[in-house]
Amino acid sequence: MRLGALLPTIGVLFVAACGASPGAQPSALPLSSIELKYRLLAQLGPLDYCDPDSYPLARVVTPTYVTARVTDIAAHDPQTYQAIVAHHHLTPPLNPQQELQVYGDYKELAAMQLSPQGDKYDFAFLVRAGPGRQSTLVKGTIDKAGSIAVQSRTPSVHMCPICLTASTAIETPNGPVVVTSLRPGMLVWTVDMSGNRLAAQVLKVGSMAAPAGHQVVHIVLADAREAWVSPGHPTADGRHVGDLVPGDVLDGSRVVAADRTPYVGTTYDILPSGPTGAYWANGVLLASTLK
Repeated sequence: MRLGALLPTIGVLFVAACGASPGAQPSALPLSSIELKYRLLAQLGPLDYCDPDSYPLARVVTPTYVTARVTDIAAHDPQTYQAIVAHHHLTPPLNPQQELQVYGDYKELAAMQLSPQGDKYDFAFLVRAGPGRQSTLVKGTIDKAGSIAVQSRTPSVHMCPICLTASTAIETPNGPVVVTSLRPGMLVWTVDMSGNRLAAQVLKVGSMAAPAGHQVVHIVLADAREAWVSPGHPTADGRHVGDLVPGDVLDGSRVVAADRTPYVGTTYDILPSGPTGAYWANGVLLASTLK
């Protein structure tokens, strides 16, 4: 009689123990997109992505800043906020450590894109593979129950080239060429360490979708040159475009305007051969972020 009474309890405990597995087995019920992303991270991560607090311009992430961001997320994206809180079994109000965890997860989850394909989702993202910029591009599918099928793993180099707008023209020996048309091996103008102009081959071309809310700086010079460049982009003399103000000197002319404007689309950068990695964008001498 005692054994018979215990059997249902043992069965319940066994099911509960199986359900406590950290995401290794597919679920019998459809999972939310957030839980699908968590399952991918648990099995394939950690994600290698461009942290919006580091690119295009680094900022100091203080506890006050994190609190403000979490408050904003809870107000404007409550579904994701609640999903993250539930995933970690947190109970608001959150302490500073919990807020940092929620904010870190929010940024990482936002960087993962799932593309619906029937009853599955396609995914493709970089995971950390070693020191420096070495990463692995993982592609595959995950179904709504959380079953993952990896299709390929490709060594990759992680870059965050958030730089020039798509309409930017690069100076070349054959005249200006829109940055979207440049390819490795083509010639562009660069400078040597003494500032002398010379032709150089394009070694790399980078592109990246601008993150939500991205802004570019509209630089206008006194000689009528103008360019639209991300704030974190370096100038040839080691400053950042986002630090320029009217009155500063840039590439031999004075800055008359440095206004920020929203930008939606893909951003680009190139790396020319030579010692400086510099090139002219819309006639303004800048440095490469890919160097």
